[in-house]
Amino acid sequence: MKLAMPLVLVRHSILLLVALAMLALALISLAGMSASVMVAEGVQGSASAINHAGSLRRLAYRVAGLVAIDALHGPLSRRQVEAAVEDFEHALGHAELQRIVQRDPSGLFSATYRGVESSWRLDLKPMLEATMRAELETPPEQVEDLLGRVDRFVDQLDTLMFVLERNTEGRIEDLREVLAAAIIAYALNPGVDRLDHLRYRRFDVPRALAVVIVMLLFFAALAALVLIVLPVLQKEIPLLQAQIPAFLAKLNDLIGPRLQDMGVKIRLDSIGVKK
Repeated sequence: MKLAMPLVLVRHSILLLVALAMLALALISLAGMSASVMVAEGVQGSASAINHAGSLRRLAYRVAGLVAIDALHGPLSRRQVEAAVEDFEHALGHAELQRIVQRDPSGLFSATYRGVESSWRLDLKPMLEATMRAELETPPEQVEDLLGRVDRFVDQLDTLMFVLERNTEGRIEDLREVLAAAIIAYALNPGVDRLDHLRYRRFDVPRALAVVIVMLLFFAALAALVLIVLPVLQKEIPLLQAQIPAFLAKLNDLIGPRLQDMGVKIRLDSIGVKK
């Protein structure tokens, strides 16, 4: 009976350690998946915002084109121009663009977006409306000035697109780093568990120390791979490339006749591969 209790305690301790290890692994996996989902949702929202930001160029040129036609070749339906202006403003204030602005109000994209919005509200839109309200025939020089302002405004839209694309690329890079960190943590976790359960002369290895040791071993192996294995591969790959034609010629001599007997006309040497 005296021996039964320690064995029971040992079994329960082992089960507890296994359960804790599984829990730690599950928490690491959950954290990695949660971070991946958050970054992926941000990337998806940025992709939608890029589509809407790209449509701003087309809509701006559409509004300017309608106003220019009205000024030079006779009146158009005012409702048609107003509808084009409403389409542009709807795209400019789209929820995805607003969400990115709210996510980082002091960021570069927010500043660029506010500049675009200000140029539209204070400069381009009033000029478009003034041209539409003009009762006399608009001089061609004024229409040319209007189109020049539209070109400069579209340059601002191009800058907005560029900044948004760079932000999206940065979030994709964040996603790659999160996935890489999760994979490394998953691969190194068994080694940490082994060290964590190691006992040497009544000294238990703390888990924090086990993590440090495993990470140092990992980076040492990575450094050895870069410093030792890669230079060897750089020397061996050209030799391997030089031997490929001879290997293909032998393969063609060995298999080629049998393929021809089966009615398959193909060359496996370097000449056949190039063809």
